Amino acid sequence: KAYAAWLTKTVGHTYRLPSEVEWEYAARGGTGTAYWWGDRMARGNANCKECGDPWSDAAPANVGSFAANPYGLHDMNGNVWEWCSDWFEDDYYAKSPIEDPPGPMAGIHRVIRGGSFENSPVDMRSAHRFRALPSFRHCSLGFRVVRVP
Repeated sequence: KAYAAWLTKTVGHTYRLPSEVEWEYAARGGTGTAYWWGDRMARGNANCKECGDPWSDAAPANVGSFAANPYGLHDMNGNVWEWCSDWFEDDYYAKSPIEDPPGPMAGIHRVIRGGSFENSPVDMRSAHRFRALPSFRHCSLGFRVVRVP
């Protein structure tokens, strides 16, 4: 959030972290499959623990090392977990509106999505959700920002 605020001030456009719903929509790239490229992990599509050489559990790959999804976004699945602006609640989606759920108003953990180079393909599915304390820092955790029109 601090980086988005700095970027907003620096370039004159408004930036923020994506909501969890926005993140998943972007990751899917208009598809309904487990990954934007289909329902199975395929060699050469992402950086993860079981993605095959040279992608293992060693380190993040350079951005753009893999093909973009149909929305033109790179590395939504795998590489590094990405922070979302929403608070995490285990059963949130079971009791929330189907269309455009607003996310919990408070919590202890923030949502992270996408899986990382340290995770297996199941953790990289577009629908997979996980959480982290807002103070957590690790080389397998990053973020991307959304430019507000």
